[in-house]
Amino acid sequence: MAARTRPARGNGTQARLTWWGMALPALAFSLLVLLLLGGPAEAGTTPGTTDASVLGLLAQEILRLLG
Repeated sequence: MAARTRPARGNGTQARLTWWGMALPALAFSLLVLLLLGGPAEAGTTPGTTDASVLGLLAQEILRLLG
């Protein structure tokens, strides 16, 4: 039975990422941000909420989840 060998590290091979492998997640993220900033009717916020306060609330939620 032949011994199994591992490929040598640093043999010059590189993993390649296709263009859509980066474009699709970036597009999805951009669309979600646009939904948040689109306005009160689209985002489901209260009529008196401004874009700045929506971003503030988003930042607070991110910090709460990380903290």
